[in-house]
Amino acid sequence: MASLSPGEEDMESASEGEGGWSEVRKKTSRKKIDMSSDSLSESDSRNELKRVKKKNENEDWKVIVEFGEQTAAKLHPVALTKAIHKEIGSIKQARFLSKGRMLIELMNAKQQEKLLKMKTLNEVRIKCHVPGANRKILGVISGVPIEIGIEELKKEIKGGKVSVVKRLPTRYQGKIVDSLSVLLQFEETIQQKIMIGCMSFPVREFIPKPLRCFKCQRFWHVADKCKATKPRCPTCAGEHEYGSCAAGAKVKCCNCGGEHSAAYQGCEVQKKAKEVQRFKVQNKVSYATNKKEVKTENNSGSSR
Repeated sequence: MASLSPGEEDMESASEGEGGWSEVRKKTSRKKIDMSSDSLSESDSRNELKRVKKKNENEDWKVIVEFGEQTAAKLHPVALTKAIHKEIGSIKQARFLSKGRMLIELMNAKQQEKLLKMKTLNEVRIKCHVPGANRKILGVISGVPIEIGIEELKKEIKGGKVSVVKRLPTRYQGKIVDSLSVLLQFEETIQQKIMIGCMSFPVREFIPKPLRCFKCQRFWHVADKCKATKPRCPTCAGEHEYGSCAAGAKVKCCNCGGEHSAAYQGCEVQKKAKEVQRFKVQNKVSYATNKKEVKTENNSGSSR
């Protein structure tokens, strides 16, 4: 089973209901993702799938260097390049990520090993790790009675080193309530099953919801990185903020054009995005380097 690195925000993302997560079951063959539509939103998922496949094939000899946000903003690109070449030699390429981090693609394992041991670069203190090394290992168990509290679960769970236990919420009669599913964060490898008392519970991989921008409602980026010049309403697809629909406006999805909101779990575009997300988790695609935006966003975002 795979591990992933969604962070705490993804653990919280399930607050929209049990539809906020999905599970990986063992299969003899992987279902082929149908991406025949020419819609922009489906094109996003098609391009995202191609991107993560390509990235997954070229994951070797990469290192994440952490400078700190304030420090990174002051770094001189030319001086930094010279320092990298001086310390470890020629590299494939490097680029800045968010939160004061840089991704460096190296030529070989020797360079990677040397960089991982470095504490400073160009007289600046750094922390280095391989992409994915800090990924949280998350699984889900279901059918856990509501009457069993979190603290009791922490004490009674056996069969693996579990550091975090969190009851997943669900929506019932318009309200958010606790569900029978529990999210587990493992310290080492994810287990096939865990024991609560004498009862056995199979463990399934946790798959966070695919990123959806709350400005333009499209997938694979967040509002802070959105290139759209105008917002899109998730209810009627109009060019306005949520909750400002005109009187009598019909419900319309701005991703597929269907008669439902952009948040509808049954939306065909959202289903395809979930399949891509599933592929990313099953193939251990690193979240640490998953910051590059889908190319079509750059071209179409400014035109909306």
